[in-house]
Amino acid sequence: MTLSLLLATACSKGTITGTVTDALTGAPIAELRVIAKSSDATDLTCMALEGTTDATGTFTIANVCSNTYELTAGDDLLLLKGDTSHDGTQKDAGAKAIQAWMAPEGSSVYFLGEGELNAQKTLSDVSTATILKSDPPQAVRYPETKLKTWPQLKAGEYLVITGASNMDTLKLHPVHESPEVKFSPDREDISHWSLGKEWDYIGIQMTADGSFELKDVSPDASKIQEVKGLEDRGARYISADALPAGRYALLKDKSKRTYMFEVGGAAE
Repeated sequence: MTLSLLLATACSKGTITGTVTDALTGAPIAELRVIAKSSDATDLTCMALEGTTDATGTFTIANVCSNTYELTAGDDLLLLKGDTSHDGTQKDAGAKAIQAWMAPEGSSVYFLGEGELNAQKTLSDVSTATILKSDPPQAVRYPETKLKTWPQLKAGEYLVITGASNMDTLKLHPVHESPEVKFSPDREDISHWSLGKEWDYIGIQMTADGSFELKDVSPDASKIQEVKGLEDRGARYISADALPAGRYALLKDKSKRTYMFEVGGAAE
């Protein structure tokens, strides 16, 4: 028996078919390489097979061996979820329904709009001070940089937080501009100090007489979606309309840096 006949016999068990759609919009994804990987194949020709989606998001992977397979995307930005497992001993497993999520590997923050991911950067260091004569002492966090232009999360876009660790620890806080605020002394030879002008504060709003109100935000949970993969891979998608119009800081509880952005084009 020739080598070519052996290979044909090993890899002639069947096909994998399915459709890939965008998880957020439901639209079909065309020209996507779908790769079937097998961890239990001993024949090199069976370890990785692939097909490409057409305009309707449909793909076919031929010459599937009698091994178990997991379907992945040929695009590193996409995470496939749904019916992604295949038993090669089953000749007719039916068409697979698969969703593709824009979920790059690693931990970062993006704006997602019109199918494009735009990476965001932390925009300021964060400091903490105590409001003068507050009882009990009230700490307040503030960005050291006062932005002139805020990044805009526009209608129809998503705030995307990637990486399971980021998803667990990054928190949204409203940002409010307040008049000049007096803070408790940070050294012995002064009675108080201030930033000297109106400033932005994280999770708190203050008035000129020193009174304050703690602020929080509760995004509309029905407009938040999540996906998780293996290890630390995953993403949370917060629709712009899940948040009230205003300015926001996104940071960890003890973080020294913060992401900052605006929703709705104007701060409260």
